Amino acid sequence: MDVRTLRTFVEVVRRGGFAAVAREHNLDPSAVSRAVTGLEDELGLRLFHRTTRRLVPTEAGAVYFERVEPLVEELERARLKATDVGETPKGTLRIAAPVSFSQLNLVPLLPELAERYPELFFDLVLTDAALELLEERIDVALRLGPLPASGLVAHELVPMITRVCASPAYLERYGHPGAPSELASHNCLLLNMPGFTNRCGFGTETIDRPR
Repeated sequence: MDVRTLRTFVEVVRRGGFAAVAREHNLDPSAVSRAVTGLEDELGLRLFHRTTRRLVPTEAGAVYFERVEPLVEELERARLKATDVGETPKGTLRIAAPVSFSQLNLVPLLPELAERYPELFFDLVLTDAALELLEERIDVALRLGPLPASGLVAHELVPMITRVCASPAYLERYGHPGAPSELASHNCLLLNMPGFTNRCGFGTETIDRPR
C-alpha cells in the first residue's frame, strides 16, 4: 500500500474535503479523489459519505483513520529524522508565537540562525491566539502559560514569572494596596491570553482579579 495514498487519506479526513488538500499540494481535486477511491477499492471499504456539500468519513473510515493516522505521523517523523542526519536544515520553517514575546526574544535570534543555515527560511505567524497547528500547517509553536491536554510534544523553554505592577502616578492617585485582597477595588489591565484566568494567587491567598 502506497504511503503517499495513506497520507492523502489522512489529510482529507483532517481538512474535510478534496479541494483543501489539492490546493495545499498544487494538485487537481480529481487527482486527490482518485487516490482515495483507489484506496477504497484496495481495502474493499467505503471510507467516505460523499455529497455535493460535505465529505464525511463512514464508520469504517473513522476507524481506519484512527488506526492509520499515528502510523503515517510516525513514518513522517522517521523520514525527517533520516533526512536530518548529515544534512544542513533547509526549506521553510513555519513558526507560530506570541507577538510581544517574539519581538523581544525570537526575532533577534533569526539573523544569526539564517546566516548559519542559509537554505532555511522562516515563516513567522505572530499571534496571541492558540492556533490549530495541523490546520494552519505550523511546524513549531511557542506558547505562554500552561499547555492544555493534547497530543502535542512540548518542552518547557523558560519558567514564567508574573508580577503585579503599578506606575508611581497611579499609586499617587489611587493609593497603595495594603493586601492582595484590596486589588479587587483597583483598576487593572488583564492579560487576555489562553491559559490565563481572572484569578491571581499570592502565597496562600487567592483573589479574583478586577475586570
